[in-house]
Amino acid sequence: MRGGAKKKLTALLPELPVLTGNGVYTPLQSIHMQLSKYKRLLTPAELADMLAISVKTIYARVKAGTIPAVHLGASIRFDPAVIAYWLQQRAA
Repeated sequence: MRGGAKKKLTALLPELPVLTGNGVYTPLQSIHMQLSKYKRLLTPAELADMLAISVKTIYARVKAGTIPAVHLGASIRFDPAVIAYWLQQRAA
């Protein structure tokens, strides 16, 4: 997929509805709801699952500094509130 087409698809993603048991939510709202349930830091695998991207992509974005992360020694974790805010800012 070319860069321009990928950007257009990404720009449309938050507008696509997702049907859930409680109603219809955009993917961004759905992810935000999932994140709000967590009272602990997320692992890269948990965040990758929520964002529907690979763990390898999560690590690459952490290394590039394009996703907010908490470094605990050799471990990487993600604050759900910070990630929700980060996603909201990127979607705006």
